[in-house]
Amino acid sequence: MPPQPVARVLLYELNEVPWRVVDDFVAAHPDSAFAAVRARAAAWTTRSVDDGELHPWSTWPTLHRGVSVQTHGLRLLNQDRSCAARYPPLWSLLRAGGRSVGIFGSLQSHPPLRGEGVSFHVPDTFAPDAAAEPASMSVFQRFNLRQARANKALAGRLSIEAALDAAKVVAARQMSPRTLRRVLTHLLRERLDPSWRGLRPILQGDIAFDAFRHLLRTRRPDYVSFFTNHVASVMHRYWRVAYPGDFDGPGPVSSSSSRTPAPTPHRRAIDLAMQVVDRHLAGLLLFCREHGYDLVIASSMGQAAIDRGAYAGELRVDDTYALCAALGIERPAEVRPAMQPDTTLVFASADAARRCIAQFERMRDPEGGPVLWTAQPPLDGVVGLKVHRSPVSVARGHVLVDGLSVPLARAGLSAVWRDPGTGYHVPEGVLLWLPAGTASEGSENTAGTAGRATTATDHAAAVHGSPGRHPSAPMADSRQVMPTILARLGVAAPRYAMPPLDPLRVRPGSGQQALAADPGATAGMPLRTGGAAAPANRTGTGVGRQRYGRER
Repeated sequence: MPPQPVARVLLYELNEVPWRVVDDFVAAHPDSAFAAVRARAAAWTTRSVDDGELHPWSTWPTLHRGVSVQTHGLRLLNQDRSCAARYPPLWSLLRAGGRSVGIFGSLQSHPPLRGEGVSFHVPDTFAPDAAAEPASMSVFQRFNLRQARANKALAGRLSIEAALDAAKVVAARQMSPRTLRRVLTHLLRERLDPSWRGLRPILQGDIAFDAFRHLLRTRRPDYVSFFTNHVASVMHRYWRVAYPGDFDGPGPVSSSSSRTPAPTPHRRAIDLAMQVVDRHLAGLLLFCREHGYDLVIASSMGQAAIDRGAYAGELRVDDTYALCAALGIERPAEVRPAMQPDTTLVFASADAARRCIAQFERMRDPEGGPVLWTAQPPLDGVVGLKVHRSPVSVARGHVLVDGLSVPLARAGLSAVWRDPGTGYHVPEGVLLWLPAGTASEGSENTAGTAGRATTATDHAAAVHGSPGRHPSAPMADSRQVMPTILARLGVAAPRYAMPPLDPLRVRPGSGQQALAADPGATAGMPLRTGGAAAPANRTGTGVGRQRYGRER
């Protein structure tokens, strides 16, 4: 007889949110649902050991599969995932172990699972199509994908098609009247004050959660996941506004200028986004208590300040086929969604992809600098095309192809201006684990945290160059989340998995779950005990600060 589950698990995937943001929110809202979770849950600072530049489409597979990107190889959105077949995601392991699963928005999860053990599966916002399980959720997913593509880098104008899609979602009862009122109120604010447009990503959190809740009411699988990126989006844009002390010069100021005062909505952006999370958690606490679920909040990594220097606009790929025509290269078989400044191109073969990449250097800015690039070789015909900001091309409105001037539009490009990224990825993230039976009002989980909101000064004193470290949350490896979820559900972990954490025993600051210090550690390497300190942030240049890198 297979081992019986200890509890069911609900994983709330709060993408990229660091302890600093969590504790500041709890301090400002001591009666919030998040404050209740913070006081009662076991807490860790997780660290991603992925190499190179960190991206959520790699760090989440690392958490789900229990091995690093060096092993699973998932470095691009919508790439062929056969390279990771030996390391299946935890939902596949759970199904094989006889447990039911429900997945909503988890990155790199397309195509949707179907069949025995699948209660529901709505893939991520970058899925190449609107397929979902049950099929009725394609109504929501079609709306979701259309909005993600229409608002790449900038909040676009509302279209008739978007309004019709939204009406279908409401008619299918996948968006509540309350959320519809919030959306309409926000859009009215945008008309009255355009600075609110930068906060439009916050709407995605409530809209997606309504669709998720619609499924959760009637389908209660053993394992449930819900992914949201809305806080990460505004942290990228408005970190400087929220934490001006992390930067040189006066503040708070507009993200786009050190001289322009920040609009009031931008000053409140991160807090408003976290209030959406808090509404979600208030309902999930009740659900988990009533139905015997562990409530787990994970971020896979975090964010901290980044100094990109002066901002003068950036280039965006608008028409991939025009870009290929300008370079005289074959058109890709497919163009898949990706985050600015990326575009995912799918060619018929790896040779065709390599021929495409070889032509990138022919496109230059007016001063001879590169415009196009890719971070890695093509993966089975998939190319992760990236575009440099190229301020000189933005200013002059053209690029050079073989030395000849080509207007941006003819090259498939456009110049855009937005709030530039002032927050970016760091390896350290948040993990909160509230075991089933400890979510009742007034109960205190002795395995959890001390419940004290840590101030920014505490963070600075504790991290010494690692912006995501937390003085009262012991270090753990993000790869340990997968075996811990399996253990709670009574499913044996694969041999390559790291040791699981124990949400019932770990105490804050005890050092019981110390992190292996080698960032290139392979899956299965035992953790070193004794409270080892985490390595300094690879991209950091000081407390809470880093330079260069990419943005979304």
